[in-house]
Amino acid sequence: MTRPARSPIPQGVATFLPVEAGEKRAVEDVVFSVFREHGYREVIPPTFEYLDILAPGLDAELIEKSYKVVDRATGRILVVRPDVTAQIARMVAMGMVNQPFPLRLCYSVNVFRYEPEHAGRDREIFQIGLELIGPKGTAADVEPIMVAAECLRRLGWRRCCTRPACVAVLPKPSLRYPNSTGAPKFWRKRRA
Repeated sequence: MTRPARSPIPQGVATFLPVEAGEKRAVEDVVFSVFREHGYREVIPPTFEYLDILAPGLDAELIEKSYKVVDRATGRILVVRPDVTAQIARMVAMGMVNQPFPLRLCYSVNVFRYEPEHAGRDREIFQIGLELIGPKGTAADVEPIMVAAECLRRLGWRRCCTRPACVAVLPKPSLRYPNSTGAPKFWRKRRA
């Protein structure tokens, strides 16, 4: 009886070797440069938090897909970051309510979600984004879209489609990254 080969890393996660890490960092540098120009300030949320605190800001399906562990110190359930928006809301509510609004916050983190192996989705997802907190109306809806469009323009994407409330901003199939080799490797689908 032969044993199945062991994967060196879990399905749906990636290792960034020097070239890919450099490409990823270069993209982050461009995006954060645009964010700063528009007044966004970086925040770094913790990798895990108490589930009972974040649960009101998370969809039930997202909670179901979350990785959870028991905190050995308190016995409470911890959730490994499945999304950033609920964490930003918690950070604002617990530490930034006395700051002048609007708040312009940005982040670059990995989020973690369980996906069945056959789904072909990553379990560790790189997210870079922004949150505009305070203003209401059309201008508040348009600003993040315009900032995202400027990020894509600076990264060399000339033709792309953006949709509000979309999980990702995807290039059209005919789009090519400005260099002749195509999109950076880390933007391509990774399989463990």
